[in-house]
Amino acid sequence: MVPPYCNPHCYCSILLDFTQSEELKIKGYAREFINKVQRLKKQTKVSTEDDIIIFYSVEPTAKYFTLALDKERKLIEAAVKKPLFSNEWYTGQVIIGRDHGTAEGENYEIKLTYRSPIVDINAVRVTS
Repeated sequence: MVPPYCNPHCYCSILLDFTQSEELKIKGYAREFINKVQRLKKQTKVSTEDDIIIFYSVEPTAKYFTLALDKERKLIEAAVKKPLFSNEWYTGQVIIGRDHGTAEGENYEIKLTYRSPIVDINAVRVTS
C-alpha cells in the first residue's frame, strides 16, 4: 500500500556517496590484519592460552597497513589477544607460523613465535 502522502507517479532519486574516507580505509586494513593473524593462528592450531608473540613487517610504501598498525594497534592487540612487535625485534625465536602476501598492493609478513626474551640486538655490544 502506498502512503497517502506519496504520489505513485512521482519518481525520487537518492544519491549515495560510496567514497571511502581515510579513517574507514585504515580501520579496514586493521580488520584485514586481524583476520590474517586469526587465520594463521587457526592454521597452526594455536589456542588463546598459548604463550606466543606476533611479529609483523610491512613495506615502507604500505601506507594503510602502516597507519592501521600505528593508529589501531590497541584494537588489533585486543582482537588477537597477543602482543605485536615489528620484525626489527625478531631475534631468531622459533617460528610456528608464517604468512606473507599482498593486500591491495601492500606487502606484509606475519610470524607467530613462542614467547621468549626479546633483546634489542643493536644495544648489545660484544667487547674483548
